[in-house]
Amino acid sequence: MTPKIFAFLLASLFLASCAQTRPPELYLLEARTSAAAKPARANIDRIGLSEVKLPAYARNEKIASQTAGNKIVQDDDNRWAEPPEEAVSRTLSQSLETQLGAAVVVGPFPRGLDPDLRVEVRFNKFLRSETGAAEMGGQYGILSGDGREVLLLQTFSITAPASAQDYSSYLNAVSAGLSQLSQQISRSTRSGKVTRSLRNG
Repeated sequence: MTPKIFAFLLASLFLASCAQTRPPELYLLEARTSAAAKPARANIDRIGLSEVKLPAYARNEKIASQTAGNKIVQDDDNRWAEPPEEAVSRTLSQSLETQLGAAVVVGPFPRGLDPDLRVEVRFNKFLRSETGAAEMGGQYGILSGDGREVLLLQTFSITAPASAQDYSSYLNAVSAGLSQLSQQISRSTRSGKVTRSLRNG
């Protein structure tokens, strides 16, 4: 076999393998919205939401799943359609708007923005379980509008079941879990220290 024929066969095999490689499936996270938003509470017109912080394994665009023995695997073939922290921040802000009936602006905040409250959320768990459920946990803080005073710190742990084990069902479960989190944050805005801050603000 001549070198030219060998090179041609090698190139043909390479092109054939490339043709058989399928692109990864991309999944877009959408917020769960109710038919009607709740009316805005007194003194809350605008909330500033800092971009959420996810664990290192969940920041990758490959969807992370937990398997037996606490092993975490990232799927090459199933990925987020956008950076996960951006997707979760966007979806949580939409859910908060629905819960509070107030405008929610995601950081970094534009110059001159003067929110009534600020919310910061940090996840220490954000995984797809073996059953396809969305498991998330962490801590959120509610701060004064200028961000200088922490009014409330609260932990959360949420498991949102999936209707099936496919990745589309997992993204629906993530959306449901973030809706639960937005409800918890909304209830926290009614706590004593937060409402006193709003009255004094």
